[in-house]
Amino acid sequence: MANNSIVRKYIVFHGYVQGVGFRYRARHAADLYGCTGWVRNEWDGSVSMEIQGEESQIDQVILAIERGTYVRIENMEVKTIPVVEHEYSFQTVNARLSCRELWLSVAELLAILSSLSQVSGTAFCQTAPGLSDERY
Repeated sequence: MANNSIVRKYIVFHGYVQGVGFRYRARHAADLYGCTGWVRNEWDGSVSMEIQGEESQIDQVILAIERGTYVRIENMEVKTIPVVEHEYSFQTVNARLSCRELWLSVAELLAILSSLSQVSGTAFCQTAPGLSDERY
């Protein structure tokens, strides 16, 4: 790849893109076509990706993802962003936590600390008003 022909794109995919092997296909297609970057599921059901390579390589990766069984891309939001120097691989990264998931994590932590205080007899914390460990 000639350095001046490399571009980086931030793409958000909408449609049937989670739970259908999208990220797996993206990672393997990017490796196959020589692209770098990352892909992750988002809390709203979309999948976001930063991908770097020549335009034709990026197009091939997207076509390979679309050929995936059960994958149906209904819409893509695409932005060209600055190239990242010294990036050598394409990775699947963990999704960002939604506010609800983060709150449940806090609730779980409070429940654990409360249990510890019962065992040791030391009060570590109090449950926030209106907070319970029941699942929604």
